[in-house]
Amino acid sequence: METVASIDELCARLRAVSGATLVGLEGFCEWGNRTVSNQLGERVPMGVFHTDEFTRKFDAPPPYPECVDIDRLRDALEMVDPSRTSLIEGICLRDVLELVGIFPTVFVYLKRIGKNGLWYDELNLDDFESGQAIPGNIPEPHLSDLKYHTKSRPHKHADFIYERVENE
Repeated sequence: METVASIDELCARLRAVSGATLVGLEGFCEWGNRTVSNQLGERVPMGVFHTDEFTRKFDAPPPYPECVDIDRLRDALEMVDPSRTSLIEGICLRDVLELVGIFPTVFVYLKRIGKNGLWYDELNLDDFESGQAIPGNIPEPHLSDLKYHTKSRPHKHADFIYERVENE
């Protein structure tokens, strides 16, 4: 696992990875996964997929992976030119891609860092794991995201961690 502190540095690292045909980018929801993946798509360059574009809408949403139209996502990913690197981003990404049956060769984790140096999402995760955050009060997809981070620890199993400082 390598930590990078700028989008330029992340672009350089991804360009240097040989044989990467699919890059997965994940992080907590609502922290710019889409924005960063679009920047990478333009600058590396590579094709970009957003799992949110494959979700179905529900009045009372089930866990996030159940919202994703897996067949539609699989069809889109199978159309990718294998000679060109592509990127897929989304929350609960490893769970979603396990259902699709496609696995990235490289994972990037986007960490939101406050100006004071704290990873705020870690504080939320700690509260959730300790029982201080009440699951019934956490809406989807945030609840799915916290459960996913508790189970899968994507921030511990990424190839690259991009520590993005707030207001950067």
